[in-house]
Amino acid sequence: MLTDADKKEITNILTLRYSPVPLSNDAKTWQDFIPKNNVTIDGASRTVHEMLSGSFAGMNKLGLTVSGGIDSSVLLHSASKSVENLVTFSVLVDGKKDPMLERMIANYETDHHDIVLDRIFKEMPRHIWLVQKPMWNMWSYYLLKYASKYCDILCTGDGGDELFGGYTFRYQQFLNGNLASPIDRVKSYLDGHGRDWVPDQKDLFGKSINFDWDSVYSLLVPYFDNPLEPLDQVFLADFNGKLLHDWHPMFQRWADAFNLKLFRPFLSKEMISFALRIPVSLKYDRNSSKGKLILRHLLASYGLQELSAQGKQGFAFDTIKLWQKEGKEIFENIMDQSEVVEAGLISMEWIDRTLGSQERQASHRYVNKLLGILALEVWHRIFITKSMSLNQTL
Repeated sequence: MLTDADKKEITNILTLRYSPVPLSNDAKTWQDFIPKNNVTIDGASRTVHEMLSGSFAGMNKLGLTVSGGIDSSVLLHSASKSVENLVTFSVLVDGKKDPMLERMIANYETDHHDIVLDRIFKEMPRHIWLVQKPMWNMWSYYLLKYASKYCDILCTGDGGDELFGGYTFRYQQFLNGNLASPIDRVKSYLDGHGRDWVPDQKDLFGKSINFDWDSVYSLLVPYFDNPLEPLDQVFLADFNGKLLHDWHPMFQRWADAFNLKLFRPFLSKEMISFALRIPVSLKYDRNSSKGKLILRHLLASYGLQELSAQGKQGFAFDTIKLWQKEGKEIFENIMDQSEVVEAGLISMEWIDRTLGSQERQASHRYVNKLLGILALEVWHRIFITKSMSLNQTL
């Protein structure tokens, strides 16, 4: 039986991609983000370098996820100076090797593994059973599953984007929006997360869900109703939102399931305390739209200028391609007798309208919503009606 809390969580996840309630014990206040004066990029880079170097000291064997991006490049360089047996793992997006990643790996002596994923959503029931929420962005599940065969401790770059300014495309859109009031800033913030919701969001839900945007706004207003500068408010919202309620807990549940210990150097207490107070001007350059300025500065100091000049990388899959390759077939098969439609959680009219529109199925926003509904259907069958086994494959 679904509770009101369940319905609220479903609404939040299908609108924000995560549910920010209850508030995490690791949540920060706006006071934690008050920038320090007299911080220079040289001084901040030196401090980050020393913290990272110290965190790897004394380690013998370590697994490390690498994407060819700025975060993992910094971590790989730091780890290579201390860790004798370094095993690196990368997920090949669309089965293609990234030239930048290959050049980066060639600079270091690691036991490197490329992980090729065939069907992303095949083990969605087990993934959802592990995370206990209807979350569909599950590709890193396979990375941790594979890595657990070769290492006991896995280092990830979690927190690099939130602490050092990695979401540049969102910052730019936010700063170009209406920032006059807290509610205006919330709306501008959500505009930068447009792939997490759709223009007809209210029509997506069935009769059992009373959706209204004001309830969503109220979850985010506290992050934008304080004396911080607008972009500092974005960093506060990103830290307390997606980081603490999406990637962080999901990775931890996967790691626990595969008997892996996660090592997250960017999320040490010391690093968080220091990074939160770094002025935004040392994280994001509005003129060039470049972020992670301190980490770029570090890479340049390591002699890795080519890596420092690149844009954002990561294990990001094109959801439209995934939908066409496997998602649509799985969705149509499993939603033929949908429990979430029958329960009044999701509107069949909205589904039919979306499946009947080529324009919508060529939109990341709508495809992401369809995948979110698929995850909700699997979650409902596993936890509510218990009509699906976690061992079932899609």
